[in-house]
Amino acid sequence: METLKHLKDKLSPIHGGIFGILSLSIGILCDFLSYLYFPGYNMVDNMVSELGVGRGGIFFNIGVIITGILFIPFYICLGKSFSTENINPNMKKVAVIAALISSITFSLIGFFPLTEENRLINATHGTLAVIHWIHAFISIIIFGILMIQDFNYNRFQAYYSFAVGGIIITFFLTQIPLTEWIWTISIVIWIFVNSLFMLVHKYQ
Repeated sequence: METLKHLKDKLSPIHGGIFGILSLSIGILCDFLSYLYFPGYNMVDNMVSELGVGRGGIFFNIGVIITGILFIPFYICLGKSFSTENINPNMKKVAVIAALISSITFSLIGFFPLTEENRLINATHGTLAVIHWIHAFISIIIFGILMIQDFNYNRFQAYYSFAVGGIIITFFLTQIPLTEWIWTISIVIWIFVNSLFMLVHKYQ
């Protein structure tokens, strides 16, 4: 925990929302570049990870790695934004730790792109993805609860967090491309909304 505290102190001069906006900008740009090199790709038939293979796969994988790294300071700063007396410190700690695990495993996915040619890489990709989904679900649900407890946050942010959690479960159960894309877009909106919130309220 001393290491985490030291990292918080290092990041304190930077507004937390900047990390969120920057991560989304890089991720969307890299996804788009990968998409340009993937003729025939569509959200109904192709999983998100399929953008990581082929000629443009390098863009997608680099984007995943960088985005996952930038998620780390974003979530640390998001955790710091909950400071009212109503907040359970242990719940906040669990939310941040789960978010960090989700971010790290997301970043590692970029090193193990989806492939049918290598079973070990494919299995590693799948394992990291499952760990990412589970911890993303845990962190977002708990953040939603914390948003209800903290009067600085509004109910929309809390209820939308629960909606995103429901979408994660839906994708986990269906494992189809369209629900994965819905989950991806929903988390992008969630990060964007909370990044703007931290910027407006000057949370660092």
